[in-house]
Amino acid sequence: MNLLSKILLLFILVFNTISFSKENKKILILHSYHHTFNWTDRLNNGIFSVLDKNDANTEYFIEYMDTKRFVNIKHYDNLAKIYYEKYKNTKFDLIISSDNNAFNFLKKYNNSIFKSVPVSFCGVNSLVKKDVENFENFTGTNEQADITKNIELIKTLHPNTNKIYIIIDTTTTGSQIKKQVDLAIKKYPNKNLVFEFISDITYNNLKTKVKNLPKNSVILLTVFFRDKDNNFFEWNDVSIMLSKNANVPVYSPWEFEGIIGGYSISSFFQGKAAGTIAKKILEGKKVKDIPIEYVSPNKYIFNYEKLLQHGINQDLLPKNSIIQNKPITFYEHYKKEIILALILFIMMFIFIIILLRNIQKRKEAEIKIKKQLKFQQDLIDNVDTPIYYKDLEGKYIGCNRAFENFINQKKENIMGKSIYGLIPKKFAKIYDLKDKELLKSGEAQRYEEVLENNEKETKHLVFYKNIFYNEKQEIDGLIGVVFDITKIREYSLKLDSQNKELIEANKSRDDFLANMSHELKTPLNSINIISSVMMKNKDEKLNNEQVKNLKVINSCGQDLLFLINDVLDISKLEAGEIIINYQVFDFYECMNKLKNMIEPQATKKGLTLVLKYESDVRLINSDEQRIAQILKNLLSNALKFTQKGEIRIIVKDSNNFISICVEDDGIGIAKEKLDSIFDRFKQVDGSTSRIYGGTGLGLSICKELANLLKGSIDVQSVLNVGTKFILNLPKNTNKANEKENIEKPKTVNNYKKEKTLEDLDGKIKEEKKNILIFNNDPISYLKIIVKLKNDYEVTQINNEKDLFEELENKNNYSHIIIDTNNLNLEELEKINPQNKLILIVEKEKELSKNLLKNASYTYNKPLNTEDFIENINLL
Repeated sequence: MNLLSKILLLFILVFNTISFSKENKKILILHSYHHTFNWTDRLNNGIFSVLDKNDANTEYFIEYMDTKRFVNIKHYDNLAKIYYEKYKNTKFDLIISSDNNAFNFLKKYNNSIFKSVPVSFCGVNSLVKKDVENFENFTGTNEQADITKNIELIKTLHPNTNKIYIIIDTTTTGSQIKKQVDLAIKKYPNKNLVFEFISDITYNNLKTKVKNLPKNSVILLTVFFRDKDNNFFEWNDVSIMLSKNANVPVYSPWEFEGIIGGYSISSFFQGKAAGTIAKKILEGKKVKDIPIEYVSPNKYIFNYEKLLQHGINQDLLPKNSIIQNKPITFYEHYKKEIILALILFIMMFIFIIILLRNIQKRKEAEIKIKKQLKFQQDLIDNVDTPIYYKDLEGKYIGCNRAFENFINQKKENIMGKSIYGLIPKKFAKIYDLKDKELLKSGEAQRYEEVLENNEKETKHLVFYKNIFYNEKQEIDGLIGVVFDITKIREYSLKLDSQNKELIEANKSRDDFLANMSHELKTPLNSINIISSVMMKNKDEKLNNEQVKNLKVINSCGQDLLFLINDVLDISKLEAGEIIINYQVFDFYECMNKLKNMIEPQATKKGLTLVLKYESDVRLINSDEQRIAQILKNLLSNALKFTQKGEIRIIVKDSNNFISICVEDDGIGIAKEKLDSIFDRFKQVDGSTSRIYGGTGLGLSICKELANLLKGSIDVQSVLNVGTKFILNLPKNTNKANEKENIEKPKTVNNYKKEKTLEDLDGKIKEEKKNILIFNNDPISYLKIIVKLKNDYEVTQINNEKDLFEELENKNNYSHIIIDTNNLNLEELEKINPQNKLILIVEKEKELSKNLLKNASYTYNKPLNTEDFIENINLL
């Protein structure tokens, strides 16, 4: 035997072992009566209506004790011996017993014969708790005849009944039932209803008696299985005899054949109850967890033929009554088929309705689609731009009227053709390749191409093309739109040429303004300085008229200087050349400086200038110079248009912004003029310009500077009451708090030292030192340069390029004074640190570490000429 055969044999043995290791369940059904006894047979049917008689895993054993025919004690002893010998080696999983005799037999012999197997009983008459006391493995259902309900049923169906004959035998069971009947009769003491027992009587005498019973009487059959002569009768023998011979209706608390019926004990339902309990035990439920059913499962059961025979109205029968032998109607016979046919008919009817509705909807949809297609065609026909669409083969399937005109073909000549049939081949090839590329990629196209028509005219075209999909979301074709940009292209070329000319013109204008402003500012500053010095008339050589004229000259010069600065700012704003230099500075100190600067002018005019600083913020990150420029302009306007009262500067917090309000008690602005107040060259009216002067540029510059600072400026005003300008600026406090702590060189502003005689004598003996001064505004340094020339050789440079060339060629200056405003600071870092580099900066302006390291000293603007000269001398 080879290895494979051995493995196969082993597998078969193991399989068989496993298959037979699980034993079938064994159930014993123990009946009190004999086989073919109608009661017992129907009881069996009830049991197997729940349990599966053909279950391959369950083995049934059925025993009939036959105690109806054999009632002596010896018979019971013989049964015990037979069952012991027969089942001593059989282990049952469950015993089902029917009726009292089997129940009492199991109570006596279950432990000794069947080893205390669980018992499910039924058919036990008048069961009480005492009957199952100490039998914990017993459970089941009671059999209790309800005499009262049957009497009530007779009274309902036969209201004229005055006498009820009760037939009962003298057996043990009969004696028990008579006790129940006696208890029931006591409930009817009325003499109009009489009860008579027919008991100790022979079968033949009973047969004779029931033939001649009086009218309006009824028979109630209980049990009659033995007569006076000790003759035994089968279950239905007596009931059938009565049905044939009795001249009155016959009822019974048991289910017998041939009678009308009653509220009956049914052996089928007794067996069904026992089978239901047995199934629970077999499924693993413990007997003690299954309560005994003390309420007997009785039913109202009637014989259809007997109901008709006695003319009983079936509507009077109790609800849920069971009517036996009732002829099956055509509907009842073919109920399933009729219901199935009806369901099919309804489904077919619904299907037809749905189909008809769908057809209707389809027709409606087709009409809508036709209308929609017509509308779409009318719509695209009214579009002036050529539109077309093609299928996957590149053939035209639709277009609008503009496309017909574009191709110079009728629609019927276009449909179904490809591009090759409409335009010259050399152009068609290009467009066809683009179409194929689109259908392959599925990505929208936009491209420019040229097309030459039959008249040899070249057209410049822009194509916009995309794909469209079918209902399956598959690419089904493409749609294209054609724009003729020939004229636009011509206009574009002209516009490009004109734009270049405008750019050149603007550049020339800006250069002119820049050059002219510098050329004008130089003599103007000289005129202003000289006139301001002469106005003081220290030598008193000028008369009052001459001093007055000098004041006019000085005032006009200042106005002209302001105008030039405004024009320059406007020019820079338009050119985008204004650079915002962010730096962290003390805003409170900035406000105080502005107040101190403007206050003398306000006092001179008899006005009060008030600063209310209500903000908790001191440091902000912004452009101090541009903020000062805006506020100076606003304060200048306030001074100009206020004749009496106050000018108020109020600083408040407004979320992430700081709000500066400049408020005056001046002439105010009319409501209709407020919208245009920030427009260039706009003033309240012409008379204002003549009375108060100005160009109308200041507020426009303020507005644009506020925008550059990422802030805003608003105005509120009441005519003849006053005006309020509100400047809102971002605090940028986070950047201010993160300001780098740079170690700055010692600032010598306001630094003074007592001059000694030795210092002065030594200075006279020294040769004059060379000083280089660089600044963008030579007039503002005029006083400083004049005074420095007394003791130094001064070289003044105003151009950045010249500065670095000078430093490169000549480097023997004792001091290099540089105004850093608008200067390339990266180049400045390259200056030799051996020189005494003096930097003049806007206050708190941030400089690089390297530049601060190279500088000897720094000075903050504004400069005090006397102090600055004195400090230079001390250096």
